[in-house]
Amino acid sequence: MDGHSKNTAFSFPDGDVILVSSDGLEFQVHKLILSLASPFFRDMFKLPQVESPKPLQSVTMTEDAGTLEALLKIVYPTEAEDVSPEVAISACRAAEKLQFSKVSSMMHYRLQPILETLKNPLEAWAIAVQLNSRQLSKDARIRFIKANTRDCFNPRPKHLNVVPVERYAALINEKEVIIKEARSKLVETLIYGYQGSIGRPACLDPRCRTCGTFAEAYVFLTSNLNPFDPACTSMTILRECFGRALLENRSCQRWKAGAPPDESDREAMQSKLREALSLVT
Repeated sequence: MDGHSKNTAFSFPDGDVILVSSDGLEFQVHKLILSLASPFFRDMFKLPQVESPKPLQSVTMTEDAGTLEALLKIVYPTEAEDVSPEVAISACRAAEKLQFSKVSSMMHYRLQPILETLKNPLEAWAIAVQLNSRQLSKDARIRFIKANTRDCFNPRPKHLNVVPVERYAALINEKEVIIKEARSKLVETLIYGYQGSIGRPACLDPRCRTCGTFAEAYVFLTSNLNPFDPACTSMTILRECFGRALLENRSCQRWKAGAPPDESDREAMQSKLREALSLVT
């Protein structure tokens, strides 16, 4: 074994080839299985072999033991296990190089629930970019747009360091555009797009001071919040805005005869605001 240790999970007595990891661990596996999974290995094993006193062919790999084990756990019919993002990235790169066509897609599938539950969406996005996965990066991108950017840098995502600066700059620019659009949609909905649960019409007069005060109060109270923050559509915010607007003591087409809104009106408005946000991303 030339002083190498064996990987106990992949040390088959009937294995006919040994893969040696970059950190010196041996995997005694089967040529047939590797050939079926990878054109790279299939072509390799077709080549004439140099005579050697060793009973089994040995192949020195550039991948470390963790990466090889992750690959083989997919190539062989073993029970699925969770993997760390670091191992997944390394395994996907190795799978592409070694032409394990099904490993990358399977690794993405196993990594998806991990990235979805990763607390920092910017870290999840950076990992997805390294994996070159459009779907994973899209999901993480949406989460990041809805998150507080400052929170995403406490601590700084370690995987962001290897993402091209152009990709990150494009993400930040996209976030700024979408947040601006979301704020505009919310104010537009507050003034023109609302219809109460008891049939009160939306106000159509942009000069209406009651609606104008409501919108001004809303913009003021949410100015430091991401529009996708649940606080922006909370009943607490809406009650405060209604209170400030009604202090104007002016009539409004939305509230016939100056009748103040009740809780059902606030709930209807909350629903409309959330619906407007859902159309932005």
